[in-house]
Amino acid sequence: MADFTANPSLPSAAGAAAPREPRRMSSVARIFGAFYSPGATFEDIAREPHFILCWVVIAAASVFGSYTLLARFGAYGLARQALLARPQAQTLSAAQLQAQLATAAKILPIQMYAAPVFVVLMLLLLGAIFLGAENFLLGQQVKYKPMLATVSHAMLPIALYSLAGAAVLWLRADPNTARFDNLLGSNPAFYLDPSSIGPVWNAFLEHFDLFSFWTIGLLALGMTKLGAKVKFGSALAVVVGLWLLYVLLAFGLAVLA
Repeated sequence: MADFTANPSLPSAAGAAAPREPRRMSSVARIFGAFYSPGATFEDIAREPHFILCWVVIAAASVFGSYTLLARFGAYGLARQALLARPQAQTLSAAQLQAQLATAAKILPIQMYAAPVFVVLMLLLLGAIFLGAENFLLGQQVKYKPMLATVSHAMLPIALYSLAGAAVLWLRADPNTARFDNLLGSNPAFYLDPSSIGPVWNAFLEHFDLFSFWTIGLLALGMTKLGAKVKFGSALAVVVGLWLLYVLLAFGLAVLA
């Protein structure tokens, strides 16, 4: 007997595409979850990728950090520290040094408050880089938006570094005793005298930072949640390899400069 209960105009249950599982965490919960429950957070991001609030948090931390540096050091003080850290500063005459300091003191505040724009551009670029790594090196078929959301949330420890550095700077009675580019004791360069090891090696050692390692771990974990059967060790090897490539490239450019 024919079954007249089925509607031929509708797809069968077996042939219908399974609906996407909705996210379980709010955007605010994801911000905190990246720190206390990263596994569940990145699983939720993979289900429904959103990152606008994450961008707002990172941008706000960047602006607050810039404001703190300018308020505590002043534009001229920041420019002086940055310029004297360069090897080329030793070859400048007093007049040349003062001229460059005056120019840098005018440009530096604009650059610092424009940092959120550069942060967003960096996140967009990193999303593309890690998308290529996920798909071509780990053999996955991940789309750009989930990867961008994953990368954005993995960068939240860097925002925490900015906030913690700003807090330390506000608590200092004399900010001039601090180095604006290395406020926390989270890397080997903090404990060494830059004048004894040189600016190039100082910048190299600054890369080996606990907050950087934290971000590397989050990136690797997030990549495992986006891909099918991606092992954490494989993802970690890819992320560490890309990070080492960046560090060596930065070191090479610093040597040649």
